[in-house]
Amino acid sequence: MKRRKPQLLFAAVLMAVAIAFVLGLFWYAPPLRPAADYAVTYTVSGQAYSDAQLFQPTGMASRRYILLPSPSASQYRWLVVDFSRGVAAMPLLNAHWWSGSPCIHRDQNLGVLLTDAKTEDHWQVSVAQDAVQLSNGTMSVSLAKNP
Repeated sequence: MKRRKPQLLFAAVLMAVAIAFVLGLFWYAPPLRPAADYAVTYTVSGQAYSDAQLFQPTGMASRRYILLPSPSASQYRWLVVDFSRGVAAMPLLNAHWWSGSPCIHRDQNLGVLLTDAKTEDHWQVSVAQDAVQLSNGTMSVSLAKNP
């Protein structure tokens, strides 16, 4: 019995360290999970697409990340909308989680605002709780809340 106590204590400490490590990874780089609360459509140079994918980061209820797979949308492949701040941006980093699903880094989770002077073209951004409209000279992205 005296031998088991140090072994059980070691196992408990090891388990606590492993859980803290995994939780730390999820806090620092929350994975993006598919979201279906908004319908996304977009056009590039007048061509309509409906293959956009919508993601929500774990633990960030007011953010939605949009993946635009069209090759002609390559400059703006990823966009992010933050409903609580009423802004849209280009995320700076879209790394991939070790499991293969996309994730973000918490310290760079918003990126460069589309209305910022750092972007190469002029964007019109309209963000409301039930709809979002983003557009520039060649591209338009719409999100509409699903009923």
